[in-house]
Amino acid sequence: MEICSPTSKYPLLTYDSHSFKSFVDVTMYCKNIGVYDVYIHKLYISLTLNSIMAKESEGKLIGEISSYFQHVKAAAIKLTAPLSVGDKVKIIGGEKKIEITIESMQIDRKPVQKAKKGDEIGILVPEDVPKGYRIYKL
Repeated sequence: MEICSPTSKYPLLTYDSHSFKSFVDVTMYCKNIGVYDVYIHKLYISLTLNSIMAKESEGKLIGEISSYFQHVKAAAIKLTAPLSVGDKVKIIGGEKKIEITIESMQIDRKPVQKAKKGDEIGILVPEDVPKGYRIYKL
């Protein structure tokens, strides 16, 4: 990891394969992986490397629970990335971390094998998962 002054000729920050040239690039990347502890102080950016590594170890963020239907143990998920039957996911929120394999999913109550970014899908979930919990593809 390398952090330089924004006025230097080198990239502002390099983390693994990611190169950032502005604070907006850094904050967008961090938001996409669920890291919100990004601070700007004077002309320098400070990131908590451990937070980034922990978030990335959870997998790739692919969506968020938009509704949960307790009577059928099903969750509605708004996808921000594709998902297929057979994929393994982790649902994280509050103190819960639930790992499941997608055995079936529906769009508008019709079974589908694949869903794309922007789709709202329904899946069966063994535990209560309130609105706002995040879904990570493993």
